[in-house]
Amino acid sequence: MKTYTYHLYHTPTQSHYYGARYRKGCNPSELWVDYFSSSPVVHKLIDEYGADSFVATVRQTFDTREQAILWEAKFLSRVGAQHSDKWLNRHNGADGFLGPHVCSDNAKDRIRSKITGIRRSEETKRKLSESAKRREACKRANGWTMPDAAKERALQTREQRIQSGDINPYSEERNKKMAASKRGAKRHYLPDGSFVMVKPQADQ
Repeated sequence: MKTYTYHLYHTPTQSHYYGARYRKGCNPSELWVDYFSSSPVVHKLIDEYGADSFVATVRQTFDTREQAILWEAKFLSRVGAQHSDKWLNRHNGADGFLGPHVCSDNAKDRIRSKITGIRRSEETKRKLSESAKRREACKRANGWTMPDAAKERALQTREQRIQSGDINPYSEERNKKMAASKRGAKRHYLPDGSFVMVKPQADQ
């Protein structure tokens, strides 16, 4: 195990994030390959813009988790990340930690103001879609499956859309779109024996 701190720069919003990674078995080589931060704010921006919108850099490596945690807190306190509009961090590490799912109203407004009203080109939308598909395929290949409760909600939503007339599962136009979306895809079998349809670029 080699713990480390890292810096993320989000190009579209010109925002920064500084974090520490100290989970058992971690290694700096995993950053932005298998590990994409534990921050919900960062994950939201990844969903909005794609992982390629971030520039990720390993800053320091350590032998123990305590060293990484203390260095992270020291750096965040020095730059005042918790109260800075330039930083996505919602706390200064060991000092003033608010918990992984707590976000102040000011922080919510700050993030919302940076991602609201941004127009994306068709090329950007295509890249975001491809990035999301690759992440989904990677998760499923590693054994992730949708929780039963989520499956049930998805089925209910689909049924409601059918009943309201928003979608027609039997229309010729929809069948053509479905066929086009699967064209060039191949079956990718998962550890449980099920499979997902994956296009060639999603395997790369």
